[in-house]
Amino acid sequence: MIPDRPAPPASLRQRRREQHSAANLISLVSAVFLLVVGGWYVLSYYQDVQLSSRVLSSHRGTVTTLAWSANGALLLSMDDGRSGGDSTRSTVIVWDAVSGEKLCELPTRGMFPEAAALSPVGDRVACAMRDPAMDSVSVIGFFDARRGTLLREHRLRTGPVSRLLFSPGGKRLAAFSDAVLVWNPRTGALVDSLRVNEVLYGFDLAFRSEGALPAAGVRGDTIVLRDVLRRTRRTIVIPGMAESGRTAFSADGARLFAATGDSIFVYSTDTGARLSGIAHRGKGSGTLLVARDGSRLLLCEGVSRIELVDAATAAVIASFDGGVTGGDGALRAVFAPDGKRFAISNAFDGSVRVCDAATGRVTHTVRHRESMLESRDGDCMIAFPPTGAGLATARKDIRIWKLD
Repeated sequence: MIPDRPAPPASLRQRRREQHSAANLISLVSAVFLLVVGGWYVLSYYQDVQLSSRVLSSHRGTVTTLAWSANGALLLSMDDGRSGGDSTRSTVIVWDAVSGEKLCELPTRGMFPEAAALSPVGDRVACAMRDPAMDSVSVIGFFDARRGTLLREHRLRTGPVSRLLFSPGGKRLAAFSDAVLVWNPRTGALVDSLRVNEVLYGFDLAFRSEGALPAAGVRGDTIVLRDVLRRTRRTIVIPGMAESGRTAFSADGARLFAATGDSIFVYSTDTGARLSGIAHRGKGSGTLLVARDGSRLLLCEGVSRIELVDAATAAVIASFDGGVTGGDGALRAVFAPDGKRFAISNAFDGSVRVCDAATGRVTHTVRHRESMLESRDGDCMIAFPPTGAGLATARKDIRIWKLD
């Protein structure tokens, strides 16, 4: 016969009850924490989806170009085609931005699209394509924006085309490769060309009018300011440009902004005269963006920091790092066409912050996710419609967001 085990002392029973109670409490707190965090994540995801008025999906690769027509009726997108393992699978699509309907996909016929642009009135699409069979040949094609039919094309021996730009009235198209080429989109005729016979850093161009096309680049401490159509060339020497300088045109092409590590200057593109100069302590090289009225600047320090700066006083209004979630993601920024808002996207988590340009205050935050479990799936393109009242974001899918 096995004797009964003596009962544990009362103090031991009390200690075990306390341990069990503590363990139960920890389990309960953990469960509540996981429930709250999981619920917040799911709720934030579905809130993002509900904020999106349209989801457009037809791209195989990551979207690299996103642009609106001047009336906001059409949206142009181009991808890199990488998901198919073949760059010639890149697609260029025109969408009805109101209904979300896919209007057409441009027939690139096995060629690799390099750049695309939508005319201001939305009737033409220009697309620069590289022929894989002849690497030194680029094709400039003009397409009907709604039907996608090829209207005319021109083959030329030139380097890769990095940018296409329509004039405000849509009467001229500028293409930049190792030369600046200007076309008449209606007739397809080459109007003018200028070969850039010097190595220039940060080369950029902006239409001043139908007959004026300022272009600028940096060589050492010198800004080379040209007008492609007027055939003028000026040089502006600014100490410090070689180390940390960057330039950008105003929206109307009338002014050229130049930022160094310690100053911000403004020049007239018509005369090259300096309009203003003010001290500003920057932090290295990057890109420079100018609001439409020229009152606000975005100084992008590399890819991880952006400053909103008052162009008149050089005061830093707000600064933005990494991302909403503290990630160390590359940042992309863009001003709304009216200059009242700007947006910053973070490649780390797909978050996009929409901010008031006057104060730098974040007014909206959205996250572009292809699915609820995907958060790190590449850079996020952003583009405001002409009114600035909405926002388009794109990776492989395109989302059009409604903003109050």
